[in-house]
Amino acid sequence: PITVDVRLISATNRNLEEEIEKGTFRRDLYHRLKVVEMEIPALRERREDIPVLAEHFLELFRAKYPDGPPRFSPEAVQLLQQCDWPGNVRELKHTIESALVMASGPEILPAHLALEGAGAETEGGESIRFNCALPYKEAKKKLVEEFDRRFIGRKLRENDGNVSRTAEALEIYRQSLQNKLKKLGLRQGNTNA
Repeated sequence: PITVDVRLISATNRNLEEEIEKGTFRRDLYHRLKVVEMEIPALRERREDIPVLAEHFLELFRAKYPDGPPRFSPEAVQLLQQCDWPGNVRELKHTIESALVMASGPEILPAHLALEGAGAETEGGESIRFNCALPYKEAKKKLVEEFDRRFIGRKLRENDGNVSRTAEALEIYRQSLQNKLKKLGLRQGNTNA
């Protein structure tokens, strides 16, 4: 036998007593886990925590993306507090990381936040719209695809449709660019995305 001393912390967004009644959660496991119970309200019920959490995540991700803006604009903080955050703190965390990647300049603006009704501007000043009705991964995938389509299309136009020069300007391999062009539906003659 090996003696161990452990503390187990578990979390759920479900009502476990209801799950026991439905037969989808074991009663004996519930009683083994339920020693100290803490109920933490959803983020939409404690909006005053949002600025503090947003600042925490900003500092956390600035280590990963040091060229990103060091602060939020007051309007961005206000917009963060207006969101209902159905994905709770995890969704806020992903939104802050995405904003830090997309933003340029001295601060994160509302347009950099992946929130419904907001948008991000590409280098050329075009606005890319977000859709908060989608799950995070799907919304991010669509945003990145739209950014790639516009950015690569612009670089192709700047290089008169020359794939080799465009790949060099983007600092990627020519074959990688050709694969992206095919995936994004961009052809050398069709760069008006």
